[in-house]
Amino acid sequence: MNKESRPPTELDNADVLEFARIDASVLHDPDGPYMVVDGTRLDSVPGLVIARNQYDAADILLFFCDADWYVLAAASCPTVAEAKHRAEREYRGVSRLWQHVAGA
Repeated sequence: MNKESRPPTELDNADVLEFARIDASVLHDPDGPYMVVDGTRLDSVPGLVIARNQYDAADILLFFCDADWYVLAAASCPTVAEAKHRAEREYRGVSRLWQHVAGA
């Protein structure tokens, strides 16, 4: 993922609101909360996305993405603020990297 890379405006039937590219300034906390995919702990990912479920506008999703913005895992959150808080617990320093998607 290069520093100019942006996710599409829609991922997994959800409208992208904000995204963050994880860089060297972010510490992925190995002792913090983590995602499990197919029985395996998900390692650090290069991109995070906050999106709104297209079928339930009250459902905010935190997506854990690969370098091509493919969703590897998702967590449901009640608000954008809670999604950011969860992301910060797992990826310390990500709070300053969030970028708003125009029109979102």
